[in-house]
Amino acid sequence: AMIQSLLTLSRVGHKADPIELHDLNPMLQELRDIVSHQLKERKIDFVCHPLPSVFCRKYEIQQVFANLVANAINYMGDKPEKKIEIGSAPAELSDRFFVKDTGIGIEGKNVEKIFKTFARIEEVPVKGDGMGLAIVRKIIHGYGGKILVESRHGIGSTFYFTIPRKNDATQTD
Repeated sequence: AMIQSLLTLSRVGHKADPIELHDLNPMLQELRDIVSHQLKERKIDFVCHPLPSVFCRKYEIQQVFANLVANAINYMGDKPEKKIEIGSAPAELSDRFFVKDTGIGIEGKNVEKIFKTFARIEEVPVKGDGMGLAIVRKIIHGYGGKILVESRHGIGSTFYFTIPRKNDATQTD
């Protein structure tokens, strides 16, 4: 699994999947369908606001949302009110997206660590190899975007990322 994740990380940005304009709403509905069993089983409310279409590689943007939602589910904890919310807002030259959860949150000392290769927060025993957020960061940076997290330990986390509306990547494909 770790080798497969390393291969995935190394393939980010390769031009096998062209950059095209994609409506993100059907992608998020498909993702919701895939995780619906986990959402129901864990009693997690999943809210997805309408999202814009963006120039991206379909597989990569699917992977970004899938990793962020999977982490939100895995690190939800046992709170009575469990929620994952996805949305966006236009910024000056980009679209800004968020994936917000009411999970266990991240301690301040771990905020930068979580984006590093093989990084794991050991508070909750979760399966995985610690590559998901490193892959997400590489994908977003590949578009010239930025990713960050705001979190309060015990309260939840919000991951924000931007995808520029026009950038060098969209001009070269």
